[in-house]
Amino acid sequence: MVLGLTLPLESELPWQAVPVRGAEMRGEMSRMRRIFMQAACLVAFGGALMAQPSIRAELGVINAASGAATLAPGVVFTVYGAGLGPAAIVVDPAAPWETALSGTSVRFTPVSGGTALDARIYYTLAGQVAGLLPSTAAPGDYNVTVTYNNQTSAPRRVTVAARALGLISVVGNGAGPAVSTDAEYRLIRFTTGTLGQFTLRPANPGDALVLWATGLGADAASDAGGNGSGDQRSQVQVRVIVAGREVDPIYAGRSPGSPGLDQINFSLPGDLAPNCFVPVQVRVGTTLSNLLSLPVAPRGQNFCTDPALNEAALRRLAQGGELVMGLFNLSSIETSISVPILGSITSKTESVSGNFSRYRADQAADSNISLFSNLDGCFVLRRRGEADQLALGVAPTPLDAGTPLRLNGPNASNIAVDRSSDLTYDKTLANIGSPIPIPGVPNTPVIAAGTYRLTGTGGPAIGAFEASLTVAPVFNWTNKASYTGNVSRSTPLNITWSGGGNDLVVIGGVSGVRDGGTTDNPIYSAAIFSCVTRASRGSFAVPVSILQQLPANTGSIIDGSGIGFLNVFSSTVETNGRFTAPLTAGGNIDFGLFNATIGFFNSVTWQ
Repeated sequence: MVLGLTLPLESELPWQAVPVRGAEMRGEMSRMRRIFMQAACLVAFGGALMAQPSIRAELGVINAASGAATLAPGVVFTVYGAGLGPAAIVVDPAAPWETALSGTSVRFTPVSGGTALDARIYYTLAGQVAGLLPSTAAPGDYNVTVTYNNQTSAPRRVTVAARALGLISVVGNGAGPAVSTDAEYRLIRFTTGTLGQFTLRPANPGDALVLWATGLGADAASDAGGNGSGDQRSQVQVRVIVAGREVDPIYAGRSPGSPGLDQINFSLPGDLAPNCFVPVQVRVGTTLSNLLSLPVAPRGQNFCTDPALNEAALRRLAQGGELVMGLFNLSSIETSISVPILGSITSKTESVSGNFSRYRADQAADSNISLFSNLDGCFVLRRRGEADQLALGVAPTPLDAGTPLRLNGPNASNIAVDRSSDLTYDKTLANIGSPIPIPGVPNTPVIAAGTYRLTGTGGPAIGAFEASLTVAPVFNWTNKASYTGNVSRSTPLNITWSGGGNDLVVIGGVSGVRDGGTTDNPIYSAAIFSCVTRASRGSFAVPVSILQQLPANTGSIIDGSGIGFLNVFSSTVETNGRFTAPLTAGGNIDFGLFNATIGFFNSVTWQ
C-alpha cells in the first residue's frame, strides 16, 4: 500500500493553480494544508528501529502515487523496508527539502557509472521514506541505498524513465477513485457532503477538473523551491483518456509551491454518460499512467448513479467507509493453450466460487460491479502480480458465511461448496478435456441453460441466504480459431459470437513479462484491456488504440517467462442474480450478485 503521498500532496494543493475566489479561498487552502499534514503524520506507520537499514526485495522503491516500479526525474518516490529511519515519523515542513532528514538519506547511483545523486527527503520513519528524485537524473538503471545513522542498506535496482506519470488515488494505493478537484478545490467524490473541513461533490459532464500526480518528468525549478517552470505540454504530448475518449488538457505541469507534485487540468466531455466509475488515465508521450476512476453525476443530482449501489452506500464510500458485498460466480471456461511438444491443448473447467467481503472504494471499483457501468467502451490498466492477481486486482476483506454453501440447478443436486482458509468458497464442478484428470471431478459438462440456486445456512458474519440466477442458452465465440498463436496489435480485433441472450459480453486480453517471483510462482508486469458490450450486438471491434497499449510478449506461461491471453465470455446482467443477505451484526449486505460467465480463453503472443 502506498502510504504517505496521498494526504501530504493533497494538503499541498496550491491555491495559485486554478481560479479561486480571493483571500477567503487562500485562507481556506492554508487550513487544508495544515489538516492534511497532520493527517499524513497519523496515517504513516512506524516500525522497530534496526541497526542495519534494509529495502524490501519486491517493489522496495516505487512511484509514491501509482506504486509502479519505474520512476522519473523529479518524481516523489517511496522506499519501503526496515530500519530506514526513526520510530516516529519526521516530516520536512517546507520546500526545499534537504538531502538528509533526521539521520536518513537516500542515494541513487547509476549502474552504468557516473555521479551518484542524493534525493531530497520529504519524510522518514523506520518502515518507509519518501523523497524527491532530482530532475538531473538521466534515464537508466540505478542502485538505490538508504543510510540511517551512518548505517547503509544493501542496494536495490530501480529503473528511471524520462516520464512515468502516476495518478494519486483516494485510498493511496494507486487504484480506485482518483484524487481530483474542481476549480474551487471541492473534492470529487461519489456524493455531495463534507469530510472534515472539505466539501465533497461528484463531477458533472463538462466540468473543469484537476487530476493530481507525480512523475511527469524533469523540472529542476520545482526541485529546489517547488515553483516549477509551468506548462510542459510544449515538451511532450499529454492526453487525458476519459471513458476511452482522448481529451486535450489545458495545463500539464508542476503545481506551484509543491516539489514533485504535478497537476493535469482538463474538462470532461459535455456529453459524457454519467456513472460512478468513469475510467480515467493520462498518456504522456506513449506511456500510460495507472488507471483510476471518476464519479460523474447528471447535472443537478447530488450523487452519481450506479446500477448496483444506492445513495446511502455511495455516501458511505465518499466518507471513506466500507461496503459489504457478496459476489459469487458460476463459470464455464474453455482454455486453449500451446504446450511445447504436445502442441495446442483445449480443456474446459466449470466451477462456482466467490465470497462475502468488505470493500473500500478502490476495491469496489476493481470488482465486477463496475462492469455494468461502462458499456460499449474499453479501458487498459497495468498490474503487477501472480497470474490470478492480474485478474482480481485489489483484494477486499473476506467475511465468514459458514460452510458449506449448497448449489442446486440443472445437473447440480445439493453440491457442497466448501469454505477455504481465506474465507472464500470454490468448487470445481467439471474438468473436461484436460490431459490430467482431477480425481472425483466429472469429465462431462454440468452447467446448462436454466436456473441455479446458491444457499447458505449462515456463519459468524453472514446469516442464512439464498441467491438464484438464470443461465442463458449456449454462448459461442464464433471466430475463435482466427485468434490463436501470434496476434497483431496493429489491426482491430473483430470479435464475433452467437448466443448469450440478454447477457453482457466481455472481451479482454493480457500481455506481460515475468519480472519477479520464481519459475513455479512467477510475478508478471502486465497490461490488461477490457471491453464490455451487449450480447445482442453479435460483434465488437477492439480498436488499435487499445491494443497498442499492450506490450509485445514473447514468453510463455508454461515456463513462467511471460503471459499472453485473449478472452471472450458472456456475463449475466446485474438484474439477473441480485440477492440480499443479513449481517449477524445487524442490517443487510449492501449488494449481492450471483452471476454466470460462459466463455473462452486463448493463449496468444501479442505482436
